[in-house]
Amino acid sequence: MSTERTHRLSPRQLALKLATGEAIKAAGGQEFVAAEVGRAQSRISDYCSPNTVDFMPIDVVAKVEALGAGAPGHPHITRALARAQGAAVGDAELCGEAGLQVAQWLARIAGESGDLLRALASGSVMPGAAAVIVADMTLDARRAVARELDQLIAVLAGLNGVLLTERRDDSS
Repeated sequence: MSTERTHRLSPRQLALKLATGEAIKAAGGQEFVAAEVGRAQSRISDYCSPNTVDFMPIDVVAKVEALGAGAPGHPHITRALARAQGAAVGDAELCGEAGLQVAQWLARIAGESGDLLRALASGSVMPGAAAVIVADMTLDARRAVARELDQLIAVLAGLNGVLLTERRDDSS
């Protein structure tokens, strides 16, 4: 029996699917992840597919995100879940970012911003169109923009975590 593939997902559900796909890539790809978490590759594919209502169980999410630790945007699925609830994930101490200099933060933000702008610009280039709205962009272009946006959000969340982490010598 095959999985129904005609569902239309909400934007939040699509964001989770995109994050799941990115987490799977960061963890080593569908076949590797399937073997590591004890699921069929087709099931892993369903978890990433924007046409199915199958979502990865939380115990598998934990394993997949552990496999992808250190990759840009990590933890992908956790960040998407947090954003869906209006929160952000940015534990700077765990990410080793507390010791970065301001110039390093500026460089990271500028780099990720540039990547985002390039993705937006390339996704909006459509022959014969005077102006392109996001809804007119191809699914691949929107995914590329979302991926770059996630990476910028990850850098900003890391900086936010550093800024909000209390030091022992802070008196105010």
